[in-house]
Amino acid sequence: MTSFPLLASILIGLYGWQTTWKIFGFIVWGIALIPVTILIRETPESMGLKPDNDIVNPDEQDVETSNEINWSIGQAVKTFSLWQLALSGGLFYIVHGGVNNHMAALLQDYGLTPNQAAIAISINAIFTGLGGLIWGWITDKLSMRLCYLILSGLMGISSIGFILVSGIFSAWITAAIFGISLGGLLVVPSVAIANYYGRNSLGTIRGFIEPFGSAGTAIGAILSGIIFDLTGVYEIALILLAIAAGLAFILMISSKPPVIKN
Repeated sequence: MTSFPLLASILIGLYGWQTTWKIFGFIVWGIALIPVTILIRETPESMGLKPDNDIVNPDEQDVETSNEINWSIGQAVKTFSLWQLALSGGLFYIVHGGVNNHMAALLQDYGLTPNQAAIAISINAIFTGLGGLIWGWITDKLSMRLCYLILSGLMGISSIGFILVSGIFSAWITAAIFGISLGGLLVVPSVAIANYYGRNSLGTIRGFIEPFGSAGTAIGAILSGIIFDLTGVYEIALILLAIAAGLAFILMISSKPPVIKN
């Protein structure tokens, strides 16, 4: 995320975008496929651990031996909390899709050169990574509700921030703030689902929520493009994206962990 925008800007200038896509395909194979195959571990139990560093007995290698409460997907979909997570996630990804897919174009529309816009995207990526580390710490210290409210605020602020861009440095600062919020978007929902519903049905529950995020990304990207085509400016789209972040804030004000009913 950090290097590809700058590399793309250089390679497109040298070889065109078709060849650049091919080069990127081989790069991804080389730097991602082998490490993922060798290094990824599925659960704490596969490393001889339980959650929170409890030591696993040799006879207890199953998630089922944990004291955590685990929900089935059938139980989870009956809780209001799951729908809050799903709908707020969809709203967050509307902002994500609307800004991320148009960031280079809107910054160039504000007078930045293609290389300056590429640097802004790289800064956004750097702070997405740093934001992930920060949000990992925050989710251990604060309630999920408060994490969601902070995340909503940051996404709304960054959306408005892009409207106020007046030069290179304001563009880069806004890209950094947006990156921090994207770091939260990668961390907070995953932690919330695990904290609320346990791990036994984590994949199924995340699979239920994922289409809301995918739909949000598509809606945000298309909506921003249509508005720009109709008006010739991005400001209206950015205001609507900030409103989407505000709706997510309102939706999550009452969020709390569900209580399983026996």
